[in-house]
Amino acid sequence: MEECIIKIIEDKYALEMGLRIIMETAERKALPEEVFLPTFNDSLIEETFMATLEKVAGKKYK
Repeated sequence: MEECIIKIIEDKYALEMGLRIIMETAERKALPEEVFLPTFNDSLIEETFMATLEKVAGKKYK
């Protein structure tokens, strides 16, 4: 049970950081380096986050 709660807290923090990154990407129109991107415990959320960044920036990751 504790592990589940920890994953939820980690994902909430990653989502908050991810929203800030999306806002910065929209302002700069440039993709951030992948090393600075948050990681999520759910691969679908992570893929959606990357796709959102690419659409906002108008560029693709390699």
